[in-house]
Amino acid sequence: MLASRANLLKNGGFEEIAADGAPLGWIKEGTPSLITAPDEVYEGAHAARTRFTDGFWQNFPVKPHTRYIVTGFVRHEKPGVEPGRLKILFKDAQGTQVGAEACRIFDLSSAVYKPFRFELTTPDFAAQCQFGLLGRYTGSECMLYDDVSFREIGISQ
Repeated sequence: MLASRANLLKNGGFEEIAADGAPLGWIKEGTPSLITAPDEVYEGAHAARTRFTDGFWQNFPVKPHTRYIVTGFVRHEKPGVEPGRLKILFKDAQGTQVGAEACRIFDLSSAVYKPFRFELTTPDFAAQCQFGLLGRYTGSECMLYDDVSFREIGISQ
């Protein structure tokens, strides 16, 4: 079922690179970077390296009161204890925030990627999503993300 739904995130595998060296379709906040070492990426040639103040963001349209699933893979860059974090802000057509989600990913390793999966429902009046890949709030440890997707799975009942 999920394979037939389009990924609303552009370049969720971070394989397309813009002229400035950032992953195409993503907005940099702070100084996130791309990892290219073959033993540090999950799949392909690149993974996103982020932490609390250094993240990659993307904006895209969503439908109100609709179910979505967020999936991907994450690991610590070096041994650590902080969780990974996805920051998801929902805005109405005028740009006013109408909801937010902070999905934390615990028990991460620096040796292997851990799959993550979150289901969420957009709030009433949601028209836009601002999606961020980060580390723990006020944290300092770096996370590596790869093959991230945000897909519609149906209208909420």
